[in-house]
Amino acid sequence: MICLTGDDTVIGEIVFRVEDWHNQRAEIGYRINQTAAGRGVSIEALKLLVDLLFKDLGFFKLLAKCDPRNTGSYRVMEKQGFKREAIFKEHYLLGVEWTDQYDYGLLASEWNNIAKNPFREPNWLFKTLNIL
Repeated sequence: MICLTGDDTVIGEIVFRVEDWHNQRAEIGYRINQTAAGRGVSIEALKLLVDLLFKDLGFFKLLAKCDPRNTGSYRVMEKQGFKREAIFKEHYLLGVEWTDQYDYGLLASEWNNIAKNPFREPNWLFKTLNIL
């Protein structure tokens, strides 16, 4: 759950599931309330989860999927270093419409290079928005 500090208002969620223990892969997913969208909350939440999965739990690779029409979602992934690895045409049924899917991936080694950036202070946005 992603909550506001103070009143514990739920504004979204971020989750992961182990896709393959042997090959150290996990899949992440997130969604944010429209009222909180565009404020960087998803970016910061993703940064914290990715750090946990790579540094504390030792995963080798993280995966994420999204609908290509959800530009906000894939921009969040790209800002955290995820790379688009696949496009699946008419991959799943959403209501009565067949929808494409983007698949993204991020390796621990890529994250470690990003995390070494001295200008990348963790939690800056949460501190600014008083969310932590």
